[in-house]
Amino acid sequence: MKFRKMNFIVLVVLIFVLSSCSMFGKTFQQGVYEGTGIGYHKDDKPIKISVTIDSEEKIRDIKILDHGESDAIGSQALKDLAKKALEINDLSDIKIDAVSNATKTTNGFLEALQDALEKARNK
Repeated sequence: MKFRKMNFIVLVVLIFVLSSCSMFGKTFQQGVYEGTGIGYHKDDKPIKISVTIDSEEKIRDIKILDHGESDAIGSQALKDLAKKALEINDLSDIKIDAVSNATKTTNGFLEALQDALEKARNK
C-alpha cells in the first residue's frame, strides 16, 4: 500500500513539473524584427535596425538599416553598439554601456533594440 501511495505522489509531482515546463516556454520568438528609435539627429531620420533572434533566444545578427546620425561619430557608434548587443545573454535585461560622445545615439539605438525585442516577445 505504501508503495502505491509513493508511486502516486511521484506521478503527481512529475506531471506538475512537466506541465509547468511547457507553461513557462520561451519569452522571445525566433525571427527577424525591426525597431526604430530617436537618436541625436531626431529631426532627420530615426535609427532603424533589424534584429535576428535565434531559437535559443539570443541575438544572432543586427543590421543598421537607416539613420540620420553623423558619419563621423554616430555611424561608428551604431556599429560599436551593434557589436555590443551581440554579446547580450539575457534579452529581458538589456545593459549596454553608452558610447563616449554619442549618448543620444546610444539611447536611440537602445530604443530601437527594445522596440524590436518587444515585437519578438511572445504575447
